[in-house]
Amino acid sequence: MTQSLSDYFHFFIRWLSNPREIASIVPSSKKLASALVKHTTAPIPSHPTLLNYLNSDASQLIFYPETDIVIELGPGTGAVTQALLKNNTPIAHLFIIEKDPTMALHMQKKFPHLLIYTADACELKQLLSQQNIKKVKRVISSLPLLAMPNKIRRMILYQLVCVLEEGGAFFQYTYGAQCPIPLEELTFFGLTATPIEKVWFNIPPARIWRIQKIKTQLNLEVHSFESAYLENAFQSFELLQYCKES
Repeated sequence: MTQSLSDYFHFFIRWLSNPREIASIVPSSKKLASALVKHTTAPIPSHPTLLNYLNSDASQLIFYPETDIVIELGPGTGAVTQALLKNNTPIAHLFIIEKDPTMALHMQKKFPHLLIYTADACELKQLLSQQNIKKVKRVISSLPLLAMPNKIRRMILYQLVCVLEEGGAFFQYTYGAQCPIPLEELTFFGLTATPIEKVWFNIPPARIWRIQKIKTQLNLEVHSFESAYLENAFQSFELLQYCKES
């Protein structure tokens, strides 16, 4: 199954309705989708910081059994979804979330054998909990993190940190050289970012990043007023960093 005229039409209409949330006017290429899946399904390397953390704080770490579930955020017209299926990812292991109802409906018609969740990535932890899924190891994100308001991006990162296993990662692509997550947010959430591939055969060319969870000091069990808690915690962190540099 390849990208059809209907895919391009739906994607372009979505871009017209909200160009801030859609960084490109055309869907991801087959080359980009294949590269994302290649890295997502490959073994995730252990980061030195994580190894040091495990050696020094193993008694404080909760280990979760590895799951084969792959979460896809913002599938658009399904280029990455199709690449996952082509890679023989079991249907039962795909957890696909699309915020836009029109695009979600388009995806459901295109992949009638899959369950497409029409939901916001800011509700990821709750959505997985409803399906009795506690932790995952791999997430593919096509969300335009850099273009998002800071508050929304931080909430999505918080959700990802909550559901990822220690050492787990999400794979994100961008259209520029800049990391999709500001350095202070990487530090705050206990993440590390590594550029792993440049895909030239895409409009525009894209760079794939592996964002790996190392360790976090956040209270991941906060269920109410998460947004307010998160922003207060981040402001306190920024103030502490400023004081250290002064």
